[in-house]
Order: sequence, then C-alpha cells, then structure tokens
Amino acid sequence: MNPVLRRTLTFVVMVAAGLATIVLLAEDSANPVQPIGTVQRSSGGGGRGLRVHDRDDNTSEQIDLGEVEFSVTGEVTLPDGRVVERPIYRIHIMSGSPDPNGFYVVDRPLITFLDELSGEPLGELSALQGRFDTGAGGLGDSFGLDMSQLVADAMSLEGEVRGELPLEDGSLAQLSADRLDVDRRAQTVSGPGLVVWTRDELTLSGHDLLWNGATRELTYASRAEVIVRDSVTASITTLSAEAGLRWELPEGGRGRGELRGPVRGSDELGHTLSADMLRADADLGEFSLVGRAELREGTSEGARRFAADEIRLSRDDSGALHFEEARGRVRAALIGLDGTLSSFECERLHRDGEVLRGPGSVRWSHQGLNAKGTDLRFDEVRRELNILHDVELIGAHDAPEAWRNARLSSPRGLQWIGAQTRLLGPVSGSLPDGTRLSADTLEADREAGSLALLGKAWIERVDESGENEERFEAQELHLWRDDAGAWQRVLAKRQVRVLARREGDDDLELLTGELERVGQRVRLTGAFEVRQGPLRLSGVGLLLDELSRQADVHSEAVLSTRGDDTGGAAELHAPAGLTWWFGDEGSAIADGRGELRGPVTGFDAEGSKLAARLVRVHGPAQELELIGDASLSRQDGSRLAGPELRLRQRPEGALLNAPAEFTLLRDQLDVQGRDLSWDEAEQRVDVRGQVSGEHAEWGRFEAAGLVARDAEGELELRGPCRLERDDGGWLKAEAALRLGRDASGALETLEAFGGVTAERDQDGVSLRMFATELFHTEAQLSTELRGDVRIEREDSSGLTSLTTEPGASVKVLQNKDGSLRSAHAEGRVTLQRGDLRAEADRLEWDVAEDHLRLEGNCRFLALGAWMSMERVEIWPGQMRWFIPRADMEFAPRDDG
Repeated sequence: MNPVLRRTLTFVVMVAAGLATIVLLAEDSANPVQPIGTVQRSSGGGGRGLRVHDRDDNTSEQIDLGEVEFSVTGEVTLPDGRVVERPIYRIHIMSGSPDPNGFYVVDRPLITFLDELSGEPLGELSALQGRFDTGAGGLGDSFGLDMSQLVADAMSLEGEVRGELPLEDGSLAQLSADRLDVDRRAQTVSGPGLVVWTRDELTLSGHDLLWNGATRELTYASRAEVIVRDSVTASITTLSAEAGLRWELPEGGRGRGELRGPVRGSDELGHTLSADMLRADADLGEFSLVGRAELREGTSEGARRFAADEIRLSRDDSGALHFEEARGRVRAALIGLDGTLSSFECERLHRDGEVLRGPGSVRWSHQGLNAKGTDLRFDEVRRELNILHDVELIGAHDAPEAWRNARLSSPRGLQWIGAQTRLLGPVSGSLPDGTRLSADTLEADREAGSLALLGKAWIERVDESGENEERFEAQELHLWRDDAGAWQRVLAKRQVRVLARREGDDDLELLTGELERVGQRVRLTGAFEVRQGPLRLSGVGLLLDELSRQADVHSEAVLSTRGDDTGGAAELHAPAGLTWWFGDEGSAIADGRGELRGPVTGFDAEGSKLAARLVRVHGPAQELELIGDASLSRQDGSRLAGPELRLRQRPEGALLNAPAEFTLLRDQLDVQGRDLSWDEAEQRVDVRGQVSGEHAEWGRFEAAGLVARDAEGELELRGPCRLERDDGGWLKAEAALRLGRDASGALETLEAFGGVTAERDQDGVSLRMFATELFHTEAQLSTELRGDVRIEREDSSGLTSLTTEPGASVKVLQNKDGSLRSAHAEGRVTLQRGDLRAEADRLEWDVAEDHLRLEGNCRFLALGAWMSMERVEIWPGQMRWFIPRADMEFAPRDDG
C-alpha cells in the first residue's frame, strides 16, 4: 500500500499542474494571434455570422467562419538567456458561430500544447463543442469580433471532453470528462460530473472537479477514485474517497491536501486502508489517515493492521510510505502466516527506527490471552513485543485450555516473541486449574504448552475438595500441560521445596536439588529430604509412582523419627536405598511400609542400635523387620542377634521377636535359641524353642524354652532343662527351673520342678540330690527338696544316702563354697551308710560333724539287730550312737 499512496498522491500533484496549464488557455498572450488557414465569405446573408471590423477603414463585413486554426504565443526564455516570442499552444476549430449571450460557439475544438523551445506538440485537449466568452456581451443576433484581439475571458468544453496533457515529469495524462469550464477571471477550471484522469498505470476520477488558480487548489466534490495498475505484477490497487478530494499546490512545491471520506483503499494482495479523511503534505513527506483510520499491510511474516483516530505515515528515501504514528484509541493487530492474531490497544503508537512504541496504558491480546499494562515496545524486525510496566495477563474463555481463566500480574513487564511469552516479576497470579504461583520471572511457550518460573518461584494447588494442598518452591520451575490443560510434567531445579497438606495427615515437606514430575511419576535427582510429622526420610535419588503408590530411594537412604510424647528418636541408614509403599488412604508416610537395603544400621526409638542386611518398616518405624545378620543392641547393654528380628514400637514399650535362631546378651546372660519374644511392656522375654546359654554367676544352661520376667527378677527354664556351674555342679529338671534375682541381678532364689536332679563334685566329695521339687535361697544358702527326695553324699569314708517317702521334705544348708553343711528332713526318712541304716519321722544331719539326729518312730539297725526308739544320735564315721532313753527295743535284723 505504501508505494500506491506515494504514486497516487504524486499523480494528484501532477494533475493539479496540468490543470494550471489549461488556465493558460484563458490568459492574455504577449502578441495578437496570427490566423492561419482561410476565411470563407458567407454565401447567404440571412444566417448568423461573424462581423469583422477593419481598423483601417472602419468598415465591417458579416461573414460565416468555417474551419480555422490559430496559435497563441508568449515570451520564452532560451537557453542562452534571450527572450523571444514562441507559440505556446494552438487552437483548431471546425466551425463556429456566435450566440446572443456574447459567447462564440465552436464545433470540435482541438487545443494542442506545444514545446516552448522546439514547438513540437506535447499534448492536446478536445471536445464536441466549445464556448468562448469574447467579453463583448450580448448583441442580439450578432456581435463584433476583432480577430487581432481574439482573447477569451472564459471557455467551456462540452461533450466527450478528452485530453492528453503534459505533466511536469514530461509524461502525458489522459483526461476524460463530459464538460470542462475555464474561467479566466476567477482563474478556475471546473468539470461538472465525472472527470477521469489517466496516466500510464494510474487513473484518477471523481465528480465535480474544480481547479482554483488563485488559491492553487484542486478539488473533487465527491466519489474520487484512484486506480493503480502494477506494470510488473499486473495487480490493481484502488483508492476511493466518497466525499472527494482537495489539494493545495503552492508555487514551487508539491503541495498538501486531503481525500475526504469515507476513504477506502485496497489492492489484490489484500492490503487496505480506510479513514474518514486522508491528509497529505507532499513537500514534508507527511501523510495521515484521520477519523476511524485503519491501515492493513502484508509482510513476509503475515499481515499487520492498525486502527486509530489518526494514523500518520512517513516516506522513506525511496518514496515508499511507512506507518509512523497513531493517536487516539489505537488498535494494532499482527496476523501470522498461520492465521494467529496478536493485537494491542493504546492511546498513542509511534515508530522509533524499527521499533513501535506506545507510551502509557496499553492492552494486548493473543489467542485468547489478554494483557494490560504501561508502555508498549514492539520490534518489527525481531517481532518482539514488550509491555514494560505493571502487566496483568488474563486468559479469556476462548483461550487454549492451558491458559483459560489464568490471571497473572507482573510489575516489571511482559515480553512476547512468536510463541514465547515472558513476564518480569515478581510475577504472581493463578492458572486455569486454580494453581497459584509466584516467581521473579515467568516464561511461557504456548506451542510447547510449557511454563517456566525462575528465581524464588512457587506454585500452589488445592484439589476440588479444597482440603488437600500441594506447593512447589524452587529457583526454577518448569511446567508442561497436555491438550486438556492438566499439568503433564513439572521440573523443579535448585533449592526445591515441596509442601503437601492432606486432610487428616501431617504436612509433608520435601527438600531437594532437582525434581521432575511426569504424569503420576515423580523423580528426584541428587540428595533430598522428606519431613512429615515426626518422620524424616532422606537419600540420593528417588522415583515415586503415584499410581502404584510406590517410592524408590536409589541410595544413601536415612529414615528417622524425632522424639515426641509417645517415644524417642529413631534413625535407620540404608546405603543401598529403600522402597516405600504408601497406604491405601492418604499420602502419609506413616500409613505405609518400606524396605531398606543395606547393610542397614541405626537406632530405634529406645536408643537401641540395630543392624541388618535388609530392614522392613511398617508405619513410622513402629514395626521393623531386620533380616540377614540382624542385631539389636539395647541401651541397657543387652544385645539380640539372629538371621531375622522383629521390633514393634509401642507407647508402653517395645515388642521384640526372633522367629528363627537368635543370640541374646542380656544382663549377665548369653542365650542362644529359636523363636524369641521380648515384651518390654511386661518386662518379659519368652523363648519357645530349644534354648541354651550361660549366666555369669549361675553357669551354663539348656532348656526346651525360657521365660525371663524382669519385674519379678525371674528367669524360668522350661523342661527338660539343665543348669551347669563352672565348678562342675549341675542341676536339671524335667518340668521347669526358675531363678530369682535381687536388685543387683545376683541369684536370690532357685526353684526346680519335676524330676529334679542336682550333682556336685568338689575336693573328693560327691553330692547328688534328687527330688520332685527344689527350692533354693541364696542368702541363707539353703535348699528345700520336696516329693520323692534322695540325697547321696560320697567321700573317702563311703556313700551316705538320705531317702524320703512321698510327701516328705528336706532342707539342705550349704557352705559358701557350695559344699553340703547340713540337712533337715521332715516326713518318713531313711539314712544309710554302709551297714548303718536309720529311719525316723525327722532327721538332722550335720555333715561337718558327721552327726545324725533322728526323732520320732526311729529305727536303727546296729549290731545285726533293729532298735526302735523316739530319738537317736549317730556318728556314722565313728560307728557311735547315743540313745537317751532306756525304753528301747531290739529286734533281729531282717533285711528282707
């Protein structure tokens, strides 16, 4: 459109110059005209004729004038400076006759314009009829005409007015009109009706043309139109002005003027302009579209359209016109080759080199995205748009799904280039799904559906229930949407923090260096830490699948709980990582279970150290399964080890299990066995399988099971069981063996049940005890035997045995070295050493003194005969006895 305007307005200037030439037809010449051709005398005297006056004899003659041609001369300055008279134009008529109003009417006038120097024809003007004002006024049927003074004040060409007029650049313009009036006195040329000018590829037309030579102003009263034909592409451009045009042509200039509208312009390439008026100053190179102005131009990148109250154009060195400035309700649209539309509105828009600037308030729109702000800058070469301050960006209802209903604000402005949009922050606002965000900078790629938040960035989302919230913080946040507008991928880098709030759960906080979320899969690169309630999880690298509700930590995993009212701190280290399965409800880590890969080390809520090749965790480290080379070392010094250990934390105390083989070091105990259960709430240890071990003071033991009750200070061995001391003494029982401890852990009591056997060999003395039940008190060094009791003591003097009948009991006292000191029996008891045999209801045996005292229904075998008495004292080694009563009885010995 720019070249079209340039050529059009230049043509208007040249047309005005051509009309100025026509006015010369009515101007005075320097010398009288010289008739050329012949004058025919009239053959009849009754018609209208031309009366010719002779100046010499003052005679006149009525004649009819036929075809005649004459020239008009004027002063011409030659190249050498001389001034001479030369023909300027010549007039040729076929015939003529006067009319009563003082006009001379001629047929087919032809005016030929001549070159001032060479006299060669330059152009011509013709019509069917011409009317020349002779200046004589009305004379009835005839008037006088002095041929030597033939000068018309005005003339009118009527009927098929055609012309080929010379223009300033030497070219010719074709003129077509129904009528052309030239008024010498008013210095005007007017053309009522349609007047058409044509020059090469240009056509100018309109109704009611007027050229005012005094004011040098050209006007078309209405329906002015310019048509341009491109000689190269053969395309046609049309410019129309419904209310005509006006052009002022000053001396020595191209002038200024306006096309009055509504003005329309178009070409075959789709370029258009429109306005209420087009104003132009050809000398200054300024052109303006005024009032409802619109300009549309095609470019290699598509098209652009400007609309405003006024649009000003400028002309470059080549003469091409360019958009320069727009004022008042400015609207600009950039249309890409793909049909996408980007538009902006402001009060003023002007060009600064290759940049368009719009100071003040501005609105911008692109594919359903709308922005408002302050100070517009658009680089036409880079096709980059900037709104410099206080931007608010809104996604309309017809925006792509990814941006629909989005609202963003940016005090430092917006940058848009192609599919890229950049907001300079701090940016804040919300996205279509309700996501709130903030960042120092926001970059969006609409084609890729991506969004980048840079520098102190965060996004925050709340689900449909309004109860669950998720927040991402990072120095870089990149988001990609799918076609439905949902976040398909999130990438967070540098100082990443994720905060998740779920109804009924503790807040979950994640800290890491890089996070990527694709669909329902979350990947962490590098070190991270997760916090939820009292729970902590850290490691290097993580993959979370929300669909399967499974998380995998690649390496260096640490799972810990901080101390609270319900328990102490716990911590597990898993160098080979861990896998965690979340519960069916919610996202709380404590609701799930995990598997730590080792070797795993750490401590539980009680401060106990633990280790295993693999640890399975249920809940927030409340239940642990230690598998493979498992061990648990308690703060009290006890240690449990085995191929598999289970630990369950409870507020009232931990519960430990070793379902397979185990080793337990506890207090002064070293225990090995199978199937252990340790309930710290009840302070009880149960071993349900075969068990063996050693106590630092009590000795070694074996049993079919074990129960340790800390509250009672009791250790129970289930039978058959055996207790063996370091000094060689041992004790076994078929049913059970209980050992009671004092506050220091030392042996206090010992109880044995069912088929009890005890044996001790020391310094050549052998002691064996048999009973149904055995009760030992360490403080008194006393032992009570019940049921079928038998005691055997053998030394160098022989074997001494003590046997009771069922229901009897025997109390044994020991020395500090464990040797037998004395025995006291209640019930029917028999004592035998060699041939000595004694029976009684009660027996006292002082081992050190080798002294026996028997009372009640005593029988004593001595001297080959039985003696009966109520009491007897015996010294077996001395074969001496004492019977205090005289009423003894003797009976012969009957061993049968």
